[in-house]
Amino acid sequence: MTMNNPEKPAVLLVDDNPANLQILHATLRDGGYRLLIAKDGESALNIIAHVHPALVLLDIMMPAMDGYEVCRRIKADTLMSRTSIIFL
Repeated sequence: MTMNNPEKPAVLLVDDNPANLQILHATLRDGGYRLLIAKDGESALNIIAHVHPALVLLDIMMPAMDGYEVCRRIKADTLMSRTSIIFL
C-alpha cells in the first residue's frame, strides 16, 4: 500500500501484475490523488474497509479472488457499498 498525502482523495489501484500497477501509478501520481496499491482481492477489501477510497481501479483477472468477486463483496457490505469502481 502506498500513501502520499492523507488530505487528497484516495484512489485504490488493484492488480496482480506489477507492470500494470507501475503504469497506473505513473499515470495518476501527479493527478492530485493519494494512491493506494493492492496486489490481490483480499488486500483490496482490507484497504477499502479501513480507508474508504473515492475510487477503485480494479483488475478483473486475478488469482484466488477475481475482480468480479471483489466487486460483489464491496457492494454487499453496507459500509463499502457506495465505493465507486472502474474495472480494468
